Amino acid sequence: MERFLYFFIILASFCTTHADDFSNLGWPRTMSKLYFQLNEKPKNYFVLISRVPSIVVDFRTPEGLHNSINSFSFQKNFHPGHEMVGWKCKVGDQPFESMMGLSGESSDQHQALLDGGWGLSALLATFKDGFIQDPGELENRFKYFIEENEKAAAAGDSKRIFLMATVIEITESDCENIVNETFEFFNHPNNPVVKFSMILSPEKYEGAGCGSFAAHFLERIASVKSLTPLLRRQFDLPNYLFGTGTALPEDVEIPNKITHVALKKPVSKLKLIASSWTPAASPNVNVEILDPELIVFWQKLFFDAYFDQNNWTTRKKSFNKNPSIARGVWESYEDVYNSGTKQSKYVVIDKNYDERTQSISALHSKFIKGANLSYFTFSNFPGIILERK
Repeated sequence: MERFLYFFIILASFCTTHADDFSNLGWPRTMSKLYFQLNEKPKNYFVLISRVPSIVVDFRTPEGLHNSINSFSFQKNFHPGHEMVGWKCKVGDQPFESMMGLSGESSDQHQALLDGGWGLSALLATFKDGFIQDPGELENRFKYFIEENEKAAAAGDSKRIFLMATVIEITESDCENIVNETFEFFNHPNNPVVKFSMILSPEKYEGAGCGSFAAHFLERIASVKSLTPLLRRQFDLPNYLFGTGTALPEDVEIPNKITHVALKKPVSKLKLIASSWTPAASPNVNVEILDPELIVFWQKLFFDAYFDQNNWTTRKKSFNKNPSIARGVWESYEDVYNSGTKQSKYVVIDKNYDERTQSISALHSKFIKGANLSYFTFSNFPGIILERK
């Protein structure tokens, strides 16, 4: 009878929503295998799950961002990726088990902004329909991903939705920081949850995007606190890319930093595509954006380290050949040996991609030193668990 009651209590922790306690929402059923695996040890854990972007965007420079957007602007079914976070930890004898994501812009309002002449403001606007994806919502998303991949496989389509997870052991103090921050973030008078944006700061409780929301909670962990600044990039974007268009769609707001310098006339999609994005002498808009490719790169390093620890060279090569993992961008350059003509080259996103990936790689090497790495799967998606010896 006691075993039955214990099992019932554990099952009740999945997809259970406590409206006033986001730190204890429970986990999606899809993650139950991992839950029970972690439950075997009296340790504290943090989980990061990423839906890998369907197309790679070059966030290194404004022109790199420009070229990437031009390349995918006419492609169907582009998905920018998504991050979800969770934890299974204790403060004293009190357990905290939760998994969630932040979402918004549910009606593709950016498309209406682009069509209405708002220019680059369409991508950097604040969408006031932000909401938390609780374990029930995440479970529905996981089921959808699985179904879509099954349909693609049946149709012979090589494109797949790809998720990967990173689980890291944390301290009780980290757990307490995370729990405290859920209270601060979800009860702040600014109501940052409903303000979905690529450029608003969750640290200042202005709002967040799915990536910056995940990084905000990742930053509560002392051992990775120095990582999160490396995931963000700053840009100066010319004011002529930002227009003033037709009436704003419902639940959309343009940040003051943009409206103060934006043109007082519409900026068409054609002008946005054709114009240079390199910072100009005219007023510029300074923005900070989290680069999803750097999150993917950081997570990928755990898999590489796991394969290296086990001397599984063949499995490492196979994993890195996966189209969702083999990340890279096309970069334009002037060929000085051919009259300065413009050429393109493919640049792999590895530790030599730029100074950010070099720093992340060096930090990661120190982070995993002396740690145990293990491999797991959830619905055929891969994950790595890092535990301290």
